[in-house]
Amino acid sequence: MSNLFHPEGKFAQFGGKLADLMWLNLLTLLCALPLVTAGASFCGMHYVLLKLHRGEEVGVTKGFFKSLRGNFKQALMLSVIFSAACYLLAVGIRLVYTTQIFSLGRYLFPAVLLVIMSIFNWTLILQSRYHNTVWGTIRLAVMTTLGYPIRSVLMLTLAAAPFVMLFIAEGNLIIVLMAAVTLTGLLQTVLYDRVLRRLEQTDKP
Repeated sequence: MSNLFHPEGKFAQFGGKLADLMWLNLLTLLCALPLVTAGASFCGMHYVLLKLHRGEEVGVTKGFFKSLRGNFKQALMLSVIFSAACYLLAVGIRLVYTTQIFSLGRYLFPAVLLVIMSIFNWTLILQSRYHNTVWGTIRLAVMTTLGYPIRSVLMLTLAAAPFVMLFIAEGNLIIVLMAAVTLTGLLQTVLYDRVLRRLEQTDKP
């Protein structure tokens, strides 16, 4: 029992990891407030979370801003591309529901929107991990989304959960600000880490 509260014991390690997640959560949300940095902010979050998940040494603040700066331009381009695609699909969905034309679109457009959002979620994760061109990252994200559809839907659900919580009740704002984004992000790493390891194994000569 005495080892539990030792400075290097499990309780202290858990407290330290929770503090890291809370601080990373705050950094991610603050840096995402200027919308132009939102994509890069989530790249930084995933960069740190994967290292924490793998037990690798990482300074939360230093690692986050290193990834944010390094991925800013490409993350911004990815955000613009996918925002435009989602906007066009949203317009299509609205037209389908307000008119009688192309009734099949009521089911097709939302499904396509779900796929696009899943691909975008993957692009931020892949961008945080690998150096690649914008279109190279998108191509790899499409492959992983289609190759792991159930995993991709679960990851998107986790990514959206903190923001859905805000619409359910105002009281959830405190939870979201404290750690909800990074906690759900950490759960995502459990789902995508195995995929990344397979990709890294495939790339080895």
